[in-house]
Amino acid sequence: MPTMDTERLQIFFDLSMSLLATADADTGQFVDLNPAWEQTLGWSLEELRARPFVEFIHPEDLDRTNALVMDMIERELPAVNFENRYLHKEGHWVWLSWVGVVHEDRFYSAARDITP
Repeated sequence: MPTMDTERLQIFFDLSMSLLATADADTGQFVDLNPAWEQTLGWSLEELRARPFVEFIHPEDLDRTNALVMDMIERELPAVNFENRYLHKEGHWVWLSWVGVVHEDRFYSAARDITP
């Protein structure tokens, strides 16, 4: 059973307008996602968890994103104000600005929609 602190954190997690996520650093699979993902990208949380996060990234942004991910893992560098495009379920691209860290083989990140 969750503690009161866990319940309170879950409420903030669920209410956040930022896209909050954790992902497995080895597989790239999303683990925890808040509802803002559905609202911003149109995919259900189950659809997002079913594929590695790199499959949602614009092809032109993939090399930069992979380089950042490697720095986060190998050099333990945080991501700060990193921008890339994610695929919306309707087929268009959404610009996201990220902050994130790797801790104990898991990515922790927060992003916001900055689409012009």
